[in-house]
Amino acid sequence: MANTILTISIESSYIRMAEVSSKGGITVNKIARVKTPEGCIQDDIITDYKALADVINEKVTAKGILTKDVVFSVFSTKIAIKEISTPVLSDKKLAEYIESNATEFYPVDINDYILAHNVLETVTENGEKNMRVLLMAAPKDMITPYYQIAAENGYNIQTIDYFGNSALQVLQKHVDKGVNLTIQLMEDSTIVNIIKNNVLQLHRVIPYGRDVLTETLMDMRGITEEEATELLCTEQYVHPSFDGDMITNSLRYLVNNISRVMDYYASRNPENPIEKAYYIGDNIIGLDELFASEFNFSVKVIKKMKNVKTADLSMEPNKLVNYIGCIGSIVAPADFVTMEKKAKQASASNIKLIGLGVLVAAVVCVGLLAKPVIDSINYKKDKADLEKKISAISDVETLVSNYYNITDMATDAKTFAALTRGNNDVLLNFLIELEKKLPSDISITTMTINEGAVTISAKTSIKPTMATFISQLKGIDNVTSVAVSNFNEKKDVYGGITTTFSATCFFYNDESIGQFAGVEEKETEEDAENNDEE
Repeated sequence: MANTILTISIESSYIRMAEVSSKGGITVNKIARVKTPEGCIQDDIITDYKALADVINEKVTAKGILTKDVVFSVFSTKIAIKEISTPVLSDKKLAEYIESNATEFYPVDINDYILAHNVLETVTENGEKNMRVLLMAAPKDMITPYYQIAAENGYNIQTIDYFGNSALQVLQKHVDKGVNLTIQLMEDSTIVNIIKNNVLQLHRVIPYGRDVLTETLMDMRGITEEEATELLCTEQYVHPSFDGDMITNSLRYLVNNISRVMDYYASRNPENPIEKAYYIGDNIIGLDELFASEFNFSVKVIKKMKNVKTADLSMEPNKLVNYIGCIGSIVAPADFVTMEKKAKQASASNIKLIGLGVLVAAVVCVGLLAKPVIDSINYKKDKADLEKKISAISDVETLVSNYYNITDMATDAKTFAALTRGNNDVLLNFLIELEKKLPSDISITTMTINEGAVTISAKTSIKPTMATFISQLKGIDNVTSVAVSNFNEKKDVYGGITTTFSATCFFYNDESIGQFAGVEEKETEEDAENNDEE
């Protein structure tokens, strides 16, 4: 890979670019950001590569970026991520192993996908060494437009990385030893990683991002997205807890889904609890306090990059955190390579091999002329011995492959069953108990229920009845966190008093605790996304 690279991350909202030098460490020479033109990306697929190429070319030209060597960092929830376990293999053998078993890892037409992988670590299991490998599958029609953009602008594609992998390469340098949670807030998604001693243990993508905050603030204040983003970073709109505030409450789904990922990890690794969390993204005031209060451990905000230098002293270090995908893509990219590029690489390699072969042949001929006649009998004996040894162990690879395939199927089945359980499974029991315990003087006007979160608006004529109602709610099995808000009293013309109030509580399903989003080392990000549909 060249020493100076133009790295590009194309997202639905913005295109981010960074000119990065890798000689003697990572140095960011220039950064640029431009709004993604409307209509160029549909459902995470680039539909107008020429318009994107023009915008990128215009921006890099204005910034004086001259390099033509480029690395793209691609993010999409359509990229299927799963962890696999393989025998300890060389890079070449591992690629062949993944390609030959691709249909077992992903039960789809694999010809429509491009695979990439990254080795996480080598572990010893039951006395045998295996490799933990992060496997990624991107739809071919998602990757192809990046080659079209490069061709349009005359770029030389060095590699195409997965954004989550790019960011991970940088985040691993920013967390302490032990078990840490990292939360990377993006425009419309949030990447959650659990890292133990700088090695990835769990990777999930949650389909909620900064947009839930900005859109709520935009609606309340009648302002633009840019203005809302600036306000969130300069004034505190996010409260330290869910206290009924509309803006803060818009983050409830995000917080609940992060909690589910944590609960899943904790259920699988009770001996290695999460010790702290790290947040990276727009510096939204109060967000770290909300995370800390909800997760019950400290949350550190990453405000600048470690081990990353800037060539321009006027470049603000805190701006680099939003270019983490660009910066990390040159460290250890996963490398989505199309079959066409592989063919070109193989052709170039073959030409080199032919030249080398001619040279070797000449040397061998000289050697053969100088050496005595080789004893063919000894060679035949050695060949027979080797063939016998190969035959004796020929079925080992098949047995190993079958073992891992069956283990995958069993794990997927268990996790699928776990994912079907949720808080709403005990909704009927909650309503039955509520009907039994509801005081006769209480009249419920509205009730909203969403995955165990219940908000009740009611009225009564006697204050003590309200207190009785709250006490009765707390007495229902599996109910927690009962709180009263919006308390109000009105007196009519006859002196009669009507008290209106809202009560918020949560009920939960005991069987669903610890069985949330994720699959034990095997789940894709689409599976984690399905947990949030309700």
